[in-house]
Amino acid sequence: SSYKMRRYGVGCLKWTGFSVPLRWKELFLQKNKNRLIEEFKDLVKICNKKGIKIEKDLKYNPDTEYPVDIIYYSIIKFEENKKFFTEEQWKDKKIFFRTCTVDKNFPLYRDFSKQMPTLEFFNQFIHEHSGKIFLAHLYKYQLDDHISYLNKMIDRNLLDGVEVYHSSFTDKQIETLEKYCMHRGLLMSGGSDCHGEKKKDRKLGMGYGNLNINKEIIQNWGI
Repeated sequence: SSYKMRRYGVGCLKWTGFSVPLRWKELFLQKNKNRLIEEFKDLVKICNKKGIKIEKDLKYNPDTEYPVDIIYYSIIKFEENKKFFTEEQWKDKKIFFRTCTVDKNFPLYRDFSKQMPTLEFFNQFIHEHSGKIFLAHLYKYQLDDHISYLNKMIDRNLLDGVEVYHSSFTDKQIETLEKYCMHRGLLMSGGSDCHGEKKKDRKLGMGYGNLNINKEIIQNWGI
């Protein structure tokens, strides 16, 4: 199961905790639903405050949608909103989302850290329950230097491994992460990035693009 963690350094990243007690996961999911509702309300307030036009009485369902997605699709319905965003942000929902969570100069930037425990807390909790921590889809984050950022995570002992195989990665990116993990003694993982009904183009265990995960990578996990 994947959990979006507090904003650390320059971005809101996603970590993956393997072998975490089911009861704690269920509690987290309920708290996460409340967090998503709060996030949606905050984004609506930001739009209203900055004069970014969205539909009136916009509805949100935390079980099937993400707040930023709903806000994005409402914003692009109004051409007058283009002046607030770059062409890439306007045309690409993924770029819009990543910028919203990373760039403090972005019109809809929101500090997600106020809702989340520290990375150190999750690190301790997951390890106390014999779990492993992996950084998910590194190259999807809008960072100037991905490897430098990854080095900072490793130097603070916050990771056990890295998601090396992801549908959006190029062969070169995969090769870079494979070599990095072998050099730093890190575990490797991969996945389809399935998010259930919220991301219907991704299925559990079925990726797209160049996704190809060898089951042998889990042999060293020790769980």
